[in-house]
Amino acid sequence: MPIKTLLDHRNTVLNDEWDGLIGASNAALFSGHFKRAIIFSIKALAVAESNFAILPVSKSTVTAVLVSYNNVADLYVKTGQLCNARRYLKSAVACFEQFSLEQFSIERRNTRELKAEQREAVSWGKTKATEQLWLFQKQHCH
Repeated sequence: MPIKTLLDHRNTVLNDEWDGLIGASNAALFSGHFKRAIIFSIKALAVAESNFAILPVSKSTVTAVLVSYNNVADLYVKTGQLCNARRYLKSAVACFEQFSLEQFSIERRNTRELKAEQREAVSWGKTKATEQLWLFQKQHCH
């Protein structure tokens, strides 16, 4: 199977797994099972990060990572665990910063550049993650 086809298949499998975990988290949340919802959301985050690490960067992979971090943080807020919520929001920012640094290092070694749309997706992700952290701190850290 050609590499592109393998990547497309991997992307589909990961997206289906991520969707299923997000659905399970939402179902647990609506049933009042906050701990289960957190567990499913953390698993969804792991899938999203895996997808982000191995697939070509796109707005959809960045969005899945953002949604996952925000879901976990939101669930921690709902359960009064503000320190954990803040930690996850800070981790979202760090995730995009780390990715940017790693890509810069790879580019310098291989003299290859990320496509402009990939660079924009990561920049957008970092901006959104930073905004979420700022809003959280404004609301919860007086």
